[in-house]
Amino acid sequence: MRGLRCCLAFFLVTLPAVCANTEIVNFDAVESVARISLPISDWTRLHPSNPERILHVQPAPLYTAPADICAESVRGDDNADPECPHEIWLVLDVDGSDRKWSRYARFTLRISWPAWAPADFIIDIYSSDNLQDAMPVHAKTPTRIIANPEPTPTDIPAGESASVSRTMFARIRLVDTGVRPPAAAAPAEPVPFAVLLEPLYFGVVPASVVPIVAFLVPVVLCAAWVVAPFVNAQLARVADQARKEIVLMKAAKRKHQ
Repeated sequence: MRGLRCCLAFFLVTLPAVCANTEIVNFDAVESVARISLPISDWTRLHPSNPERILHVQPAPLYTAPADICAESVRGDDNADPECPHEIWLVLDVDGSDRKWSRYARFTLRISWPAWAPADFIIDIYSSDNLQDAMPVHAKTPTRIIANPEPTPTDIPAGESASVSRTMFARIRLVDTGVRPPAAAAPAEPVPFAVLLEPLYFGVVPASVVPIVAFLVPVVLCAAWVVAPFVNAQLARVADQARKEIVLMKAAKRKHQ
């Protein structure tokens, strides 16, 4: 009982520290061939050696429909903002130079951001085959810079991509969900968020969850081996007591009859 109280106290103490939101998208890594000119060397790249990054993106104004976020950029309108601040593009290099994840077919892209930054995330995953139609017009030129990542050995130069690969692409858009007083009409501040790419074991279990599962399995087995007999004995004692009380009640009823 004392151990249970300690666990409960620890849970209550650490509960206020859990102040984050999470958005998850699972996808299949498909091989594709594309002959398109992309400035992907300027894009933030996630790969087995560097699967997590911290990014900042300014959300679109409140009540903006997801389809309208940076829509002018996609259509190529003359009045479109050449540097749409409400979205970011990522390269999901699921194989990388070491091909550590080559045996996995499914992956998950997880985004976590603080609860004090109210925003909705819209995540779209593309292969090389269908990327061209979804990209903004200004992003199809080599001068477009969506992010400034640190140089990595797996960065590939801008130019024509014609090889078969499982490289996928993610488009992340943000829209503000915080209701502010009329006096505070300034645009929302950029939202900091962590983005993590990891493989899915058996197509469903994220790699980061495997240690937790490995810890829970022996705990459950130990509980079944040690705790279950004790619980069964207690339940059997309660059942015997209930049966005795029923017998006594029936006997007392016969006497009154």
